[in-house]
Amino acid sequence: MLFSREKEVCECTGTTDKQIKKLVRSGRVKDLDDLVSITGVTTGCGGCDVDVTELLNKFRRK
Repeated sequence: MLFSREKEVCECTGTTDKQIKKLVRSGRVKDLDDLVSITGVTTGCGGCDVDVTELLNKFRRK
């Protein structure tokens, strides 16, 4: 069985793609505001905003 590596999405907070997925699947995160409140993503340098938004949309669709 192959395991995918976690990818750090936000360098400022250390938030990974797997953390975002887990939060969305748990129902704790319904939109970007929820994710920002819990993790702080996009509030540092802002360089992750596109990637975070894409991941959030991807995980909400599944």
